[in-house]
Amino acid sequence: MIDVSADRLLPVPRNFLLDAGPSFIAIAGVIANIIQIVTVGRVTTEGLVAFGFVVTATVVLVGYNFKRRRKVDDAAVGELNVVRSALASTFAAYRPYQDELTIVFNIGEGSTGDVVEEHHVTTALQDDSAVHWCHLEPVTRGPSQSLEWNLLKLLVNRRAISSGQAQRAVPIRLHGTSAPVLIFFAPPSATVEWMANYRSPSFWDPLRRDYSQQFEWIPPALGLDEMSKRRSPVRSITFEFRVPPSLGMLADPGPPPKGVTFRRDSTGVHEYTIHNVAELPGGEGSTVNPISWPLRLIRREGET
Repeated sequence: MIDVSADRLLPVPRNFLLDAGPSFIAIAGVIANIIQIVTVGRVTTEGLVAFGFVVTATVVLVGYNFKRRRKVDDAAVGELNVVRSALASTFAAYRPYQDELTIVFNIGEGSTGDVVEEHHVTTALQDDSAVHWCHLEPVTRGPSQSLEWNLLKLLVNRRAISSGQAQRAVPIRLHGTSAPVLIFFAPPSATVEWMANYRSPSFWDPLRRDYSQQFEWIPPALGLDEMSKRRSPVRSITFEFRVPPSLGMLADPGPPPKGVTFRRDSTGVHEYTIHNVAELPGGEGSTVNPISWPLRLIRREGET
């Protein structure tokens, strides 16, 4: 295996890359944005992918800077902020893919046990294109829940389509209060199946405390420059709610909201499915209204 770590670089090129990395990011971001404006279709995607490779390489170098300095100083933090800002401004509004998504909520016995699993099948919009990246926006219950990056413990895996080729999914943190992440795929493919597992501490505190909680989901939005008639990059979504026996079980719900189907399996798991997000109610333009329903917890027999 070839060693491409920063320690193996010659001193002069290594130091140059470490010090000049953020400048490369700024230049690459400008170039990528120009490509977005003056081109369409495949060329735009390739321009952004090239920018993504530059960013990914710089993240590695900036990470090495932390190790080299043996401390988190203002300069190192500034470098990472430049990288994340460039990524967010360039990729945030461009989503040339559609997603079929399943979100599994594993409700913990306590706040630290709330875990979320996301299963994605991400497909390129154009027939002759590939999925190079995808956005991950960890679910929260809104402003009342603060999701800190160091508590997320994010794990991302990609399903292998053949035994002879490595399938990688590389997460890069972006700026944002909800800990948004950009996932790069290598190699790209017309369809990518991948999974994200992360913690969401205190997500289900109201359910444990009050035995009821209003669940709400806001479909991811498209960029302002989206020219298609889509309303969200998510085409269909299923939610699964799993409760440990020590807490009790979920009560049977009433009629689900319009556009949502409900199913309960033999183990007590509640499953809500939206087969076509585009058919959900919404306001003017391409926006989709938040969708919600109540969850009620039935306590175990003998619990007071």
